Amino acid sequence: PQSLATLTGLAPALTITNYDVSLRTALESDSLFISAVCTIRNESSESMELIDFDLFAREQYYGVKVEIAKIVGLVNGRSDPLAFARASLTRPADPALEGSDEFPKITRVSLSSPLKKGETASLQFEYKITAVDSKKKDLPYRIIDEFSPGLKEICLITDFSWLPWITWTDYEKVQMLDKSNFFTKMPRPTWRMVVRHPSSYQALVVDGRLEKTIDSGNDTVSTWVCRTGGMPQLLIGRSDKVVVKDGSVSVVFLVAKGRYEPSAVESMGRFLIRAFRFYSQLFGELSENEMHIAVSSA
Repeated sequence: PQSLATLTGLAPALTITNYDVSLRTALESDSLFISAVCTIRNESSESMELIDFDLFAREQYYGVKVEIAKIVGLVNGRSDPLAFARASLTRPADPALEGSDEFPKITRVSLSSPLKKGETASLQFEYKITAVDSKKKDLPYRIIDEFSPGLKEICLITDFSWLPWITWTDYEKVQMLDKSNFFTKMPRPTWRMVVRHPSSYQALVVDGRLEKTIDSGNDTVSTWVCRTGGMPQLLIGRSDKVVVKDGSVSVVFLVAKGRYEPSAVESMGRFLIRAFRFYSQLFGELSENEMHIAVSSA
């Protein structure tokens, strides 16, 4: 059956307007445990009963394994388990190819009741992402990397769907727009994110504002909220936090221990502060006066 997450013009019929995310590291097993609540709005004129999601659909391409424990609908304080299936829409002759670049695994969720025009619904995904081999070198990207024994790094960026995305099904149209240098009209959801990791590590959600940090035993728990809308990007590593400040404007760097020049970081910070002030003169005072830069060891 054709997915109901279809395109309306250049925008999808269903959009995610907000994420509420909790992430916990399990570095001994190269895993991330994630709970993601998605608020979804129906922008189309039709009722929706099935929703297709991309949740690391190309898991083999990126060298990870995704295990979904459950998906529930949150309605009036209740948690209703939802039926779902995770498979490629076109089944390969060789089942081992599922999750490859050619046969991405789509997560198809059945709603407990149809989502009507203009309505919103909240779905909670509970899942684990595990790096198949954190030392493997022939992958295009590694979300968990081990550079030396005991030195691991988690780097989650918007290039891949580590959070559930609504699947685009009109692939030919999207590819045509990409080749024509047109940007598809992608939504920019708001989000809140809670990150738990070992206290010997540092974390930075690049696009977020830090609300609070709590040390809990051997772990650190930090809470972040979005500043401009979009998707969160996260770096966790055994890093140094370097702050370059001039007046009310500051740049916070997260850089790998022993793999940077302090003078270069200071110089880059002051360059960015000058750029920030230049834009403030052009467009008026900006609502934020702190920039975040995370530098991966890779």
